[in-house]
Amino acid sequence: MIEWAPGDAARIDEAIRRMRTWNVEGQPVRFVSTQSAAIVVVGVMLASTIVINTEDPRPAPALMWLQGAAFVAALALCIAGYVSARRSRRLLPQPPFGPRETPMGALTAAQRRSFARLTREDEPLSPGVAELLVEAIEFRRSTSRAILPSLLGLFSGLLAASMSLPWQVAALVAVAVIFLAIATPFETRRDARLLARARRRG
Repeated sequence: MIEWAPGDAARIDEAIRRMRTWNVEGQPVRFVSTQSAAIVVVGVMLASTIVINTEDPRPAPALMWLQGAAFVAALALCIAGYVSARRSRRLLPQPPFGPRETPMGALTAAQRRSFARLTREDEPLSPGVAELLVEAIEFRRSTSRAILPSLLGLFSGLLAASMSLPWQVAALVAVAVIFLAIATPFETRRDARLLARARRRG
């Protein structure tokens, strides 16, 4: 269980307050959002691929049509992801906030490490910690849903660009997609277990 110094319980209340603010209002974006950066990255990949395809030997027309369709899908996904995240106040800032700038920054470094262990160990939860865990998981789940279209758009763009590159590049993209497909359900189930545990204790 997280240990608190005398009179230090206000730290967890402040962390809960900050996390609730992020859950309602979203994170402040200081420079650029991850979703808008994804649009730029796909655009750069498209421009680079056009340059590559103008050189000899040119790809087969059927491959170029397929590549073009994949880039259109990638841009559509990234733009839709940005619009949806902006409406739901789930734009993710780049660069991301450091540990002290997040809601968890209200805790001490030792308390943050103890809190992180809650995702790996079946430690007992105090009511305040359980409430903070619920808020943190809800925020993580909502941001994961918000970034998914942009991730799919990036992978589609990488797949399209890899059609003009050696086959090893496409293989790396496929490995990344497979890893994401395996990791996502695992993380979802883990969050669901933690959330149920925290709600029972809270």
